[in-house]
Amino acid sequence: MNHLRQPLVFLLLCACSPSVYHANQQEVTTSGPQPEGERVATREPEYAPEMDGTAPSSPADYHGGAPSAAGAAQHREEAEMASPMGGEGAATGEPEPAAQSWRRESASAHFATVSLGGGNTLELRDVRVRVHVEGFRARTVVDHIFYNPHARTLEGTFRYALPPEASVSSYAMYLGQGTQQPQFFGDVTGEEAMRRREVAMQGGSVEEVMAGVDPRAWGELRVGRLVRAEHGREVYEQVTRRRVDPALVEEVAPNTFEARVFPIRANGFHRVIISYEQTLPRVGSDLEYIFPVPEGALSSLDLQLHASTATVSSLRYTGDYRGEAVQSPGNHAFGLRVTGNTQAGRASFRLRPREAAAGVEAVVGTDPTRQEHHFALRLRGDESLGGEGGAGAENAVFLLDTSLSEHPERFGIDAALLRAILERSSTIRRFNVVTFDAGARWLVPQWVSNDAAGRARVLDLLNEVLLEGATDLSAALDALHNPPMRDAAGSAADVFVLSDGQITWGERDLPTLLRARTSPWSVTRTFAYRTGLGAENTDLLRRVAGAGVFNCLSIESVPGCAVAHQRPALRVDQVVVEGRGPSGATTSEVLVAGGASSFAPGTELLVVGRLERAGAARVRLVGHLGDRPVTWTRDLELAPNGELASRAWAEVAVAHLLAGHDDAHEQLAVAIGQHYKVPSRVASFLVLETDAEYEQYALREEPLAQALAQLTAQRRDGRATASARTSWSRLRRVLDASSAHHRLDQLDEGRVLQQLASFVSQAPVDFLPGRVPVPMVMRSDVRRAYRDEMPHDAESVEHYRSEAIRRHDDDQLGAAVRALSSGVENAPASAEVARSLAYTLLSWEANAEAAELLFGVLEQRPYEPQSYRDLAGAIWLQRPSITALLFEAALAGQWDGRFRGVVTVVQEEYALFAHALIQQQPDSPLARWLRDRQQALNLRVPEGDLRVTMTWNTDNTDIDLWVTDPSGERCYYGHRDTAAGGHLLDDVTQGFGPERFQLEHAPRGEYHVQAHYYSNNGNRLVADTYVTLTITRNVGTPQQQITRRVVRLTNAGDQVSVARFQL
Repeated sequence: MNHLRQPLVFLLLCACSPSVYHANQQEVTTSGPQPEGERVATREPEYAPEMDGTAPSSPADYHGGAPSAAGAAQHREEAEMASPMGGEGAATGEPEPAAQSWRRESASAHFATVSLGGGNTLELRDVRVRVHVEGFRARTVVDHIFYNPHARTLEGTFRYALPPEASVSSYAMYLGQGTQQPQFFGDVTGEEAMRRREVAMQGGSVEEVMAGVDPRAWGELRVGRLVRAEHGREVYEQVTRRRVDPALVEEVAPNTFEARVFPIRANGFHRVIISYEQTLPRVGSDLEYIFPVPEGALSSLDLQLHASTATVSSLRYTGDYRGEAVQSPGNHAFGLRVTGNTQAGRASFRLRPREAAAGVEAVVGTDPTRQEHHFALRLRGDESLGGEGGAGAENAVFLLDTSLSEHPERFGIDAALLRAILERSSTIRRFNVVTFDAGARWLVPQWVSNDAAGRARVLDLLNEVLLEGATDLSAALDALHNPPMRDAAGSAADVFVLSDGQITWGERDLPTLLRARTSPWSVTRTFAYRTGLGAENTDLLRRVAGAGVFNCLSIESVPGCAVAHQRPALRVDQVVVEGRGPSGATTSEVLVAGGASSFAPGTELLVVGRLERAGAARVRLVGHLGDRPVTWTRDLELAPNGELASRAWAEVAVAHLLAGHDDAHEQLAVAIGQHYKVPSRVASFLVLETDAEYEQYALREEPLAQALAQLTAQRRDGRATASARTSWSRLRRVLDASSAHHRLDQLDEGRVLQQLASFVSQAPVDFLPGRVPVPMVMRSDVRRAYRDEMPHDAESVEHYRSEAIRRHDDDQLGAAVRALSSGVENAPASAEVARSLAYTLLSWEANAEAAELLFGVLEQRPYEPQSYRDLAGAIWLQRPSITALLFEAALAGQWDGRFRGVVTVVQEEYALFAHALIQQQPDSPLARWLRDRQQALNLRVPEGDLRVTMTWNTDNTDIDLWVTDPSGERCYYGHRDTAAGGHLLDDVTQGFGPERFQLEHAPRGEYHVQAHYYSNNGNRLVADTYVTLTITRNVGTPQQQITRRVVRLTNAGDQVSVARFQL
């Protein structure tokens, strides 16, 4: 059997020593002083505290060499060395070697970048990092100095890939003064510089860091405030056009944030301070903290970690760079300093937590601004749950993520888990695999026997899979419930989800995603696995995998994870945290992260709540093991000792509210996020110049007390309930939230909206039926140059679009959609990317996929009439009532002046649409209503032999339309009328266009349409723009023909031939 060649990096190194895992890894340990305040024990440093930044001599020195997943069989015997049942963290009662967590080799694991466009970035010069740890919660404050080497003031996009279960908690920036780099610690040298450094590095909060910054050197401080996401996006763009100083920090995916900042001074220095808080993963008996160190030349990188002795008994440094233990009363502490050229590596730590009770870690603290107390409890399932082993169905189905974001490393671990589950589960008699990316399909049409030959056959197939495309989990669940195996009906199956949970394609609303489906299976149990690699959507995995999410965070945990599903799980009906005795603790607002309802060995429950009174407490999980009632109980003390618990509670509360798309819940999520600094898909950090600007744009905080009262009212046993949504309910929610822009509620006193809503078919989940079936694509199906260069950055759209066009030209539409969707996988929150890919899909008549992308743009940007027009053009006569409603919104709205040309086009397109609908359905209620609107709006169908309309996907861009007729005469902005009667209707120099050409009586012959990139008025170095040309012949007649073309323009001055055709 061939080895998997992704290369799939499966780090099955078994019980290797740390020196084998990483030859140059330093280990320095601070041992366990008691929390009563004994002096912190320190150790003399093994190495000098400062070094030249040389990490291991080669990547192999710091990344464990590993066989492929299929080739891991030779390590199987060693891997099965007494691993505990149930995956990560299960108790064994014996001393255990240090577990080794997975390491990512790919560039995606590296440090934050600041993109300027066109592959250009700012230069990172200096970094200071302060880490404060309380139990399993950590706050990291990162203070960066960047340099702009370009002689132009620019906008930059800061991209932060955070650890799993982490989110940005604050954002602040200084703009700098001139082109001389100020020092971190002031204009001093020698001992005074070192003294200031030592003082500054003690700070564990953003406020302490900012207090040490000299404003005379760095200018005025700007601190971000959380605002409603779509409002913040609109305000940021308005302010940017005035060329003043905003910044916007948005969640673009779970654990992934982008910060758009303007201006970054020409040849100047920019200072950004961010903080993020996270839940630390447990690897074996320890917590693990990792900070990635960037590759390149640094003036300095300073890092100090302080872990409270009240919640952590010992600290062990296991990183790639040398450092030393430092003195810090009440804390274990360690510091390091890196200078000069560095290889990418990591500063990593192992921390031994103090347990509040057997299997319970507790973080209890006080919010420093509101003086409220909260707690966060991490409960670990163990053997005390009881029950007999050997449970499990004889049928197994694996939902295996094959999208671009899986990366070879994650996919290798998933494939190895698949194999280990099959090999170690004697009850599984047969199995099959659903692979999913932008679509889903069964690997083979029949069951595969769970024997050596069957496993080899499947792994050989997986060996050739090309990891590509966006992630559509909904398609995988649809496929699961439509199996091709004839004897699946009436059978039970265990379902194993092997994915990072990052949904970027298809249905993203959780209640709709998890809606009940008609299924032939008699019963299914669903399991999922965390590996800690990349930006895992842990909340989604918890909700999808009702039977449990197992922690497979280290090499040693694989054998345990492989059999964890065989253990009976406690089905949790109720979670209670209550006081013990008359002076016991008083709690409220108790929530369970992810709405988890299963508790088994190897799984965790994160339970959070408000602590009204400190004291003795008891946590109870009330549920059933099979048919037997069971209550799992632990006694502990809840007493505030720190400040990180409050935000942990708020993170769970916000996720709880956003599990569905309910307007009222989203408003509550914004209110809680604002007060506890928790950004989300509905709340972003916005930096404006003055407080008055926040008032000017009505950016006010939502009342927290009301939000908390409503949270209590809608909570049920720590889990939120929401119903599935339809395409109409999704659109109506956007329209209701953006009425100030489109003003449909004011149009004819709301009667237009009311009438059109009555015509809409409200049942369809999707805007359009008929999605393109997406096939599996194998490595051998594509060119080597393509598969060997699979970039994961947001600016790599053209790499995948070019491959998609090649496949489309070869009549492989489904495979083309798979490649094209990779652009969305890399930039899931980019409206520019979504528009450009949607235009390409429309040119291929893949309208269903285009409609979903364009609806996402409308959700993000309801303040642009182009958003309504684009979606209307995609759904056209297939959802005519919605199309009419979108056109009405674009015409009735109050828009920025740069969009005047779009409204003119909308009126003409609305006239064409109404004419077509009346011709197609003359007696329908909508047709009768549209006849009245034709008169009321003076909708006149434009006529002529030829009309060309050009729009583009980037704002503040000037693209010119050139049309040359058979005589050779060119019509363009400098020559708007031709002898044959051709006329350029618009010359738009900002916004998204349009520019239009019309010719009523066209001479016969060849016409040539070109697009000319005149200028980019934006703030990026290079701004690719994708131009859509709609060529309509015999306009307004039964012979009307419409052709779409999409082309890419890269630099000012580019001229691209779009189409040549005969009339």
